[in-house]
Amino acid sequence: MELRFNENLIQQNDSLIVAVSGGVDSMVLLSYLLDIKKKKNLRLSVVHMNYHRRPTSKQDERLVLEYCIEHFVSAKIFDYAPGSEENFQADAREARYRVFAEYAQKLGASKIALAHHADDQIETVMMRLTRGSSLKGYSGIQEMSKYGDLTLIRPLLSCAKEDIENYAMEHHIPFAKDESNDRDDYTRNRFRHHVIPFLKSENPKILDKINSFVEDIASAARLVQTNAEIFLNTYANPEGEDWMIPIPNFLSLEVVVRKQVLMILSDRVAGNLVEMTDEHMYAVMNLCVSSHPNLELKIAKTLVFYREYQWLRVRKETYSKKPFSFELSSFGTVTLPNNDKVIISEFGRNNGGNQVELWYNNIDFQFPIIIRSRLDKDTLSYAFGHRKLKDVLIDRKMPMQQRDELPIVCDGTGEIIHVPGIYTRDKRDEDNLRLFINTTKG
Repeated sequence: MELRFNENLIQQNDSLIVAVSGGVDSMVLLSYLLDIKKKKNLRLSVVHMNYHRRPTSKQDERLVLEYCIEHFVSAKIFDYAPGSEENFQADAREARYRVFAEYAQKLGASKIALAHHADDQIETVMMRLTRGSSLKGYSGIQEMSKYGDLTLIRPLLSCAKEDIENYAMEHHIPFAKDESNDRDDYTRNRFRHHVIPFLKSENPKILDKINSFVEDIASAARLVQTNAEIFLNTYANPEGEDWMIPIPNFLSLEVVVRKQVLMILSDRVAGNLVEMTDEHMYAVMNLCVSSHPNLELKIAKTLVFYREYQWLRVRKETYSKKPFSFELSSFGTVTLPNNDKVIISEFGRNNGGNQVELWYNNIDFQFPIIIRSRLDKDTLSYAFGHRKLKDVLIDRKMPMQQRDELPIVCDGTGEIIHVPGIYTRDKRDEDNLRLFINTTKG
């Protein structure tokens, strides 16, 4: 019989790492690659991960090694040291990909061949539909994907499990049977044993239907990705390790594009430390439409979204207010916790910052000058009366973090004489002397 093996994923003179467990799928994959090795002038190397979780694990390893020796293919065995038993499947998969990729780079291979097939595809799609996922998640397993700089290929993805088993029998390909696949311990096994057989009985062509569905969803996901990237390239502003996007423009996007924007931002800020769920993304969108101008949303103790008036800020760790207070007994410079500088000088300076000129008639009342963080009770003096600094900052729509980092400059009497960009006390007359306050960004 013929397999629907996609040879277009393999170019002439390719150097491939082949992931082989010893099961029928990966043994058929290796056998087929050996058959076309000469035609395509391929360089093949086999990798096998022994998880030591079954009595037959050593037998599987031996089967792979003996087959590779018989066919003059190099083989590398890796032993897996399990971490959390609770997340065994996910942890094992990540460890497998990581060590295989490191080995591929060591050998100079550009591709890793994996044995996923059509039944894996339908299981994956149904599981994601059941638990919820993103548009990209619903697009299932792709024939070609990236892992770092390496390309992962899955030439058997259009092949039914039954066809792979028949091919193995017809071509006398040895393989091991994983008895754990017969148990319903894992979610995937339950779908494999109960859901997929029902779907196949309802429609014998269900695998083709799922593949068609996956292609359509993958195409839609690429379109959404493109629109999300265009939005971020146009509107996103990096601030150190933070990212900022304007809320009105964000809310003008279709919901599915908003979700992709949030996933990209999450990846930029937190890498793979956080998986954004639908619940997380809708919580962020609710944050954006709230009537409260300053809000905070923590996700998985790692990622934090801030509503700052008409801006959405994304950062990896929670911002915490750090009060500060510095005293200058004469002219000098203070470096604030955020590395901004406040310079009090007798003569004007050209430091590229924001400089103001204050007048005074008694130096004794100016020093010591205090430069501190704001207090809720802070009040500013105007010709028409007094006003709370807090109310002024709210009117200016200044984000909470900027408010907490704002230096408040007070004279020796405790009166506020300057708040950069907000307020400067002005008491000029002909006999006044002068001092200069210069603020520069760190």
